[in-house]
Amino acid sequence: MFQPEGQYIYEDNAMQEQVKVVRNGGVLEITLDNPKVNAIDITISQKLGEAFVTLRDDPELSVAIITSAGERIFSAGWDLKAVNAGEMQTDNWWEDDYGPGGFAGLTE
Repeated sequence: MFQPEGQYIYEDNAMQEQVKVVRNGGVLEITLDNPKVNAIDITISQKLGEAFVTLRDDPELSVAIITSAGERIFSAGWDLKAVNAGEMQTDNWWEDDYGPGGFAGLTE
């Protein structure tokens, strides 16, 4: 998938830009922006998985850099508020669709 350098591969406005993916030459820049603690829910997990599929499948990409917006926390990990709201399950959590690569695109 060719994208012009420095341009967003995708930035989902419906998610209020919670996952930004930018290509800069052979580098895929992935930014989490889910204030306060950049917690990862199912939708963010799916977007991260898509970014890693892009990295895997694009021969022009060599590496990905994962960073986060905000000043204090990279990521709290699993979004416990989403779990509490019933958006994610605690029993048989592995059955939820976290997207390619499993949770955050990194567990498979």
